[in-house]
Amino acid sequence: MKKRHAYLILAHKNPGQLRRLLSLLDDSRNDIYVHVDGRASFGPEALVGACRRSGLFFPARRYRVHWGGVSIMRSELALLEAAVSGGDYSYCHLLSGMDMPLTDQDTIHAFFDAHHGREFINLWPMKADTADRFHYYTLFPEGARNFLTHFLNDSFKSFQKLVGYSMNKDVEFRSASQWFSITGELARYVVSRRDWLEKVFQHTCLCDEIFLATLVWNSPFRDRVCTEDMRLIDWSSGGEGARHPWTFRLGDLDRIMSSGKFWARKFDEEVDSRIIDEVCARLAGSGQRRLFLMAAYNPQGKVGPSLEAYVRELSGYGDVAVCMDNTAESRELEKLSPSVIHAEAARHGEYDFGSYKRAFAWAKENLTLSDYDVLYLVNDSVYGPLMPLDGYLERMEDLGAGAFAMVYNPHRRTPHLQSWFIGLDRSVFLSEWFSLFLEGVRPLAGKEDVCMVYECGLTGLLSAHGVRCDALFRMAGKAVYNHVKSAWQAGMPFVKKSAFTRHGGSLGREIRHVLEHAEECHVAKAIREDAEDSFGEDYVGWLLGGTAVDMVLRYISYLSGKIIRRRK
Repeated sequence: MKKRHAYLILAHKNPGQLRRLLSLLDDSRNDIYVHVDGRASFGPEALVGACRRSGLFFPARRYRVHWGGVSIMRSELALLEAAVSGGDYSYCHLLSGMDMPLTDQDTIHAFFDAHHGREFINLWPMKADTADRFHYYTLFPEGARNFLTHFLNDSFKSFQKLVGYSMNKDVEFRSASQWFSITGELARYVVSRRDWLEKVFQHTCLCDEIFLATLVWNSPFRDRVCTEDMRLIDWSSGGEGARHPWTFRLGDLDRIMSSGKFWARKFDEEVDSRIIDEVCARLAGSGQRRLFLMAAYNPQGKVGPSLEAYVRELSGYGDVAVCMDNTAESRELEKLSPSVIHAEAARHGEYDFGSYKRAFAWAKENLTLSDYDVLYLVNDSVYGPLMPLDGYLERMEDLGAGAFAMVYNPHRRTPHLQSWFIGLDRSVFLSEWFSLFLEGVRPLAGKEDVCMVYECGLTGLLSAHGVRCDALFRMAGKAVYNHVKSAWQAGMPFVKKSAFTRHGGSLGREIRHVLEHAEECHVAKAIREDAEDSFGEDYVGWLLGGTAVDMVLRYISYLSGKIIRRRK
């Protein structure tokens, strides 16, 4: 399961540039929280629709932010509070609306997965004059840039020094870059210490570079700090003593893209928009953009834990739209809402292809299909995945085929891609003939007819249009149902649900072997819960609890019954 990240963004200008930043962070593994400065010329409504994969959220309160003011700390805390209450994130990254990523989200997620538990805060040496910021009472904490209030603040500090007054004597202060990447655990700790932060910093000046470093330095997280924050910020190009970092121009492009950093600041479309265009162009298309159309069915109208887990896993690799061939109450569909862009449920009786048809129609009406590289048709006739799917998706997409599947059945008369996990490239799913095929799906007498007309029919249609078909696994006949253990050992990440009822329950030990060896997988428990709900707790206990002798006897009983039925 991919760990989720939260991006926290402080924004105050250039809404068009900000939307471009959001588009580069837009990933189903991310949620994005934006604080729009209360003094900005635009509001959160200017960003609506900027993200299709990430959740986009705004803190309940907007602060009017002043340079060097305590309002910066408060707006950062508002973002952290929103993220902590909004989800369980592996990492929270604070960016400015003037920042840009320099690499793709796969690289960023892989790095933080590999270094999980470290806090990326770029601690700085304390400067000689830094103590003035926090040891002397500031009359106007938001007035650092106003001539009059700045003069009054300085005059009052001089008076305090003259009379020997100072505050915050018992706090060991540290400074750091304002921008950070911290674990969700530390984010929760910071939020829990808000009252302390207010007490210490509410009458200080320029605390944005001090408050987090000081809190962490005086906390159990101190030993977890890594002073490399993976950000490129150039303070030298603006000259010695520069108060603001360099604004990158087009001539800086090669330097920043080869820096090895993940993010850079700052960029300003009013200074040079060409470098923003180039960064966007270099990052566009890094990684496949996937859309999963999920067909599901539950006769009780439930969204079970295994479906939740399956959809959640898929959402780590693309957008997911679910269509169920049953009625369901809204509270059931709401279980899927954190992981999907759309979910609907209505009994239509057209099996999985009828659900594919409806999900595809919704996607055509509500999405820009040409934005996607791959369209997947998947259904819940399987339990799983028993392991993360990223490697499987990449291998399927690297087959060089226009249509690819998890399993290909090389049947003598009707070879076909098994329709429970099929991928189609853009040339296929954008074609008129594919749309007409799905639009033509109608109710048929039973599953066998559906398999022949639509599953085998789709493979035949692909071949007729010159589309090469391939798959990761080749399994003849019903091997994917009947050889659970060997399929698992070969790397199959799913178990067909019907395996639970095949051959009189004689596959029980094979299924048990798979579940026992997949115990570390997040869906192992969910599979058993769903199986007990579908087949009965007593049956599943009997199925999985038998000995090797029991399995032989069950199979003999199954064969005997089959022979007797044929003779009749």
